[in-house]
Amino acid sequence: MTAAEDRAVPRPDPDAQSAVWPLVVRYVLLRLLLTALLTAALLGVSALAHLGMPVLVAAMLAIVLQLPLAWLLLARQRDRVTAATAASASRRRRTREQLRAALAGGEQIDDDRR
Repeated sequence: MTAAEDRAVPRPDPDAQSAVWPLVVRYVLLRLLLTALLTAALLGVSALAHLGMPVLVAAMLAIVLQLPLAWLLLARQRDRVTAATAASASRRRRTREQLRAALAGGEQIDDDRR
């Protein structure tokens, strides 16, 4: 491959791909925090009512309760993750098509046009 051909082959953008992960990590941490808060609330109510709910039962109930609550409370964060994932998939698809065109001997597309 010559230097000109090497420049024409599109390269994946590691910054664009890694932009999704902080959003995913934040969303997962928010869901775990919501689960922990619900577990603590259930244990607190159980202690006040002198019911003695086991921690495992409170945690399982908190997991079930956080599902609809996260859907309502974390909608904005979930939409950001979805948009970033879709943008990343679009970039990967476009890069794959450019690589296939370059390998097939089609039009050489510069990185500047991506």
